[in-house]
Amino acid sequence: MKKQKPAPGTFSLEKAKVLWAKFSPEAQDCTFQHFYKELCNMSNEKQMMEDLHRIQMTRQMETHNRGMVERALQANAK
Repeated sequence: MKKQKPAPGTFSLEKAKVLWAKFSPEAQDCTFQHFYKELCNMSNEKQMMEDLHRIQMTRQMETHNRGMVERALQANAK
């Protein structure tokens, strides 16, 4: 299988692996190959960084909300 090279100005394979590793297994909703392909297709790095920030903020909010629900359920169980 031929390795896909990123378009000029996009992330290297090593940087893509580092970004991929930052996502928890639950948050990895696609394969690494698909993730890397999407990174290579992005031409606007600023927009990509904004999208990644938005994804991280959403993930943090989901984690926070999940924690609040779990605490409420534990309080009701007592």
